[in-house]
Amino acid sequence: MESEIQSDASEKETEQQEEQEKGNDNDTQEDPDEKSGDNSVVIKDSADSGMAEQNKTPQENAIVQEAEQEMSLFSDVGILNANAILDAAELQQEIDNGSVDLVLADDTADFVIDIPITVPAGKQVSIDINGRTVKQQKGISIAGGLTLKNSKSTGMIIRDTGYTASMLAVTGSLRTSDIVIDGGAVWTGSENTYLKRGTTNSGIAASASIVAVSNAAATFNMNANTTLQNNIAGAGGGISVSAGTVVMEGGKITQCADNGNNNGGAVYMTGGSFTMNGGEMTSNSALRGGAVSAGGSFTMNGGTIKNNATFSSIKNATNAGGVLVASGGSLTMNSGTIGDNYAKDAGGGVSISDGRFTMNGGTISGNKGTNGGGVSTAKSPGNAALFLMKGGTIEDNSASYGGGVQNNSIYSAGYTHDGTTYYAGTIIAGGTIKNNTAAYQGGGVHADTVYAASQVALVGGTISGNKTTSTFTGGGGGLYLERGTSGANVVNGGTFRENTSANAGGAIYVEYSENLLEDLTMSGNTAKNGGGVYVVGNASKPAVVTLKGCEVTGNTATNSGGGIYLNKSGSTGKAEFIMSTGSKIYDNEATASGNDYTAVAGCTTTLLPAADMNLPGRDNWFEDKAGARYITSESPVVYPVVGGDTSALDLTLGIVHVVTYKDGLEGVAFADDVHENLPHNSVTPDYTDGTPTHEGHTFTGWDLAIAPTVTEDATYTAQWEKNKHTVTYNDGVDGEEVFPDDVHADIPYGEATPAFVSGTPVREGYAFTGWTPDVADTVTKDVTYKAGWKSDPTPTPTPTPDPTPTPEPDPTPPADNGNGTGGNGQTVNSSVKTGDHVNMAMYVAIAVVCGAVLTGVRVYMMKKRDKKG
Repeated sequence: MESEIQSDASEKETEQQEEQEKGNDNDTQEDPDEKSGDNSVVIKDSADSGMAEQNKTPQENAIVQEAEQEMSLFSDVGILNANAILDAAELQQEIDNGSVDLVLADDTADFVIDIPITVPAGKQVSIDINGRTVKQQKGISIAGGLTLKNSKSTGMIIRDTGYTASMLAVTGSLRTSDIVIDGGAVWTGSENTYLKRGTTNSGIAASASIVAVSNAAATFNMNANTTLQNNIAGAGGGISVSAGTVVMEGGKITQCADNGNNNGGAVYMTGGSFTMNGGEMTSNSALRGGAVSAGGSFTMNGGTIKNNATFSSIKNATNAGGVLVASGGSLTMNSGTIGDNYAKDAGGGVSISDGRFTMNGGTISGNKGTNGGGVSTAKSPGNAALFLMKGGTIEDNSASYGGGVQNNSIYSAGYTHDGTTYYAGTIIAGGTIKNNTAAYQGGGVHADTVYAASQVALVGGTISGNKTTSTFTGGGGGLYLERGTSGANVVNGGTFRENTSANAGGAIYVEYSENLLEDLTMSGNTAKNGGGVYVVGNASKPAVVTLKGCEVTGNTATNSGGGIYLNKSGSTGKAEFIMSTGSKIYDNEATASGNDYTAVAGCTTTLLPAADMNLPGRDNWFEDKAGARYITSESPVVYPVVGGDTSALDLTLGIVHVVTYKDGLEGVAFADDVHENLPHNSVTPDYTDGTPTHEGHTFTGWDLAIAPTVTEDATYTAQWEKNKHTVTYNDGVDGEEVFPDDVHADIPYGEATPAFVSGTPVREGYAFTGWTPDVADTVTKDVTYKAGWKSDPTPTPTPTPDPTPTPEPDPTPPADNGNGTGGNGQTVNSSVKTGDHVNMAMYVAIAVVCGAVLTGVRVYMMKKRDKKG
């Protein structure tokens, strides 16, 4: 290699020098300040070269460049990367050496695992497949800890030809994220609504899962963007769990299947636990349990199980398009969705053949099956199955029988709810079953062949908007109870609302069964016959229905029996309806006959009087529309229907009245208090709120006086008297009476406040500032207004006397020059003028007056001094 480099360098030397002279050398830079005396230059390598700055001749520079190119080639295949794994042998060696973070070398070629890979106990390793396609010809066993990931968007781990065992056998700890693991299967069948399958793999039919967890201490954490796909296995194409713990936080298991002879297309459990917090299982299939076969503990806290199916090319596929609970396993659903799955037989969403399904929350929707579109409990010989619904929603599922839930099982252990123990296949204690559809029986719930050791127990929840579509057979839009023995079925609590049947039993259909219907509300349901309840029995299996504490109202029959329809099968059939304490049947409608109740000949009915039904105004509570009998409400009635006619019974209203209490003030004090449907001669009800009250008024009684019993419609009007109050004006001064209290007594409530009698109060030395509190416009209570004052010390002013005027002196006459003229030639008059004498007289008068006053004062002071002496 070195000789080749030197040879190539000599050939390139001339070319290099020419490029340097032209200044076009792109790989070097010449600093003119650093030129030496010889031909050497300072070479400043680019950042990509990774080599230190050195002084080189052009020939040396060419050699270095060639060497860098060779080194780059080696780096591309991972020779210079200590963590870059070239092959399976090196991978195992690095694991054994204790390396922690391993990365497969960059390469476009497949990375082939052609030897078994083992992560020993005590070793923890992370493997990044780095965008490579990893062909797995041998298994990976994990006794220690392994994290599998892919830092690039391309690449996967895929099963290679000839390898059919588990791809990842976990007895220690496995974590996956951002990685695709493919089982190599090719799907030749066509797509359908539920299965979306690709055809890009090698067509391998494996015998084992992609991931097998088989130790009690083993764990598998499947994290975001992990995909397990395209694997065929004997059971559990994606994951099999016999022991240990699996947690699915995200990712997807898709297009996996059993080999047509077993259970669990995506997940197969014979033990251990599986917790699904997120992610999805989609487009998987199996003979039973299209997505999951839970023979261990399966808990669903989130995520989606959808578009899975029971499918087999070698057998008739059966139960559980979504999840199968079998072999004593359990399913607990707290949240998440099981939707749009398909079962050829039972349980489009979930099927329980031996185990327990507890539904606390979440949604089961859009699933299809022949029996139990949403959920099916199906008895297997020697096994027990229980579905316990406490919350969540089962909606929009469909089936031939049991659109929402189908029950056909026995459960040997008891479940206690509110102090009562139930031994049942299906217990509905809460949640909602709505908008499901059955072609024939039980749009919401279908209970078939329920034996003495089993019960269908509805002890809560709501069944609404469900329907059956057949117009000639079946029914039970909400619930269908079939062939149950005495005490087998308990429907105790809950609501049936707006269910429909094109045939019979809008809310409930009872066939050949003995049932107690207790504390139910049935309203707004519709059917051809028996809008609320339809009952039919035959000779060998009589139908006996006891209604206790139920309310059947507002239901509709397009033919007969808006509330109840009692029927029998054949001439020897038997059916009995018993109406027990606290039940009410009223205000139902039928187009043909029997708004509330219809029974055919040969049936027996026990009905309650109106008083026991607590129906105000139902005096005589039913009549025979055929006109044969009119039955009063004096006592409970056992009413055998005889002859060939059908008896149609309606509730009838007795004489009823209305009592109304009015406030007499057009609703200011209280709204009208109306009491309707009051039987004639019943006790007059009191005004609802006791004694009426109204601000500023005193209630004085009713007009008219209230009668003790109701004999006619009556209106009682409240009478009021306005309260009277006293208004007082007070001077507000303690210890001094500026003015006496001004008292205005017996002023009616709401009248204008009288004014202070004296207008504006006056107090010497003070100014009036107003009343406290401010005077109200109207009188609403006793009140005292006190005057307010502020000091005003300014005295009354004394008039000021006019000032004495100052006399003006006479002007000085001009000097006399001795010839009778002044100095300016004017004539000088030396005689006294008239005005001068007047002024002199005034001065004398003033002097006399002042002297008199002074004399008087002096005399007064002397006399006063003499008296004191």
